[in-house]
Amino acid sequence: MLNLLLTVLLASCNTVGNRESEKDRTLVIPGQSCEGFALGKKTGISGFTSIVDPTKKDTPLSGILSRHLPRLNFNRIAYMRNRYVLFLHDETVKAVAGLSSINRITDEAVRLSEGADIFIMNYGNSGLEIIRDDRHRIYLYRKLGIALFDDYGDDTIDMYLVFTPEE
Repeated sequence: MLNLLLTVLLASCNTVGNRESEKDRTLVIPGQSCEGFALGKKTGISGFTSIVDPTKKDTPLSGILSRHLPRLNFNRIAYMRNRYVLFLHDETVKAVAGLSSINRITDEAVRLSEGADIFIMNYGNSGLEIIRDDRHRIYLYRKLGIALFDDYGDDTIDMYLVFTPEE
């Protein structure tokens, strides 16, 4: 009886952490994952608000990515309204854009809701590129695999993008 109980407990402990529904959407790991999606993993494309083929329809974000991250290879964009955008090659995740910094924290314990300046103070300016377009800014860390978007230069992270780091 005791052996049966121990077997059931051990089996349940091994499967609890592996459930897809328990992914941590609040954790942002530059160059690896965010919004519950890991780079390089396959994902289904059902349930999204819209799916766009960037070769047939240019979007502002895909234009920015092709100019500043030309090595990012994707052929589909899947969008979940007000949550995230997935950049996919077939069904493999190549990059993920988070559309809200609220309740998002990096693996270095930096809260994205505290703004770009706090992020830069914690991650440093080594390898940092700042892309300016009028009042809009993109803080790009190619070697870390993250970009922060500040729409009005007001130190608010309006969107962030996690991608495979460049070497």
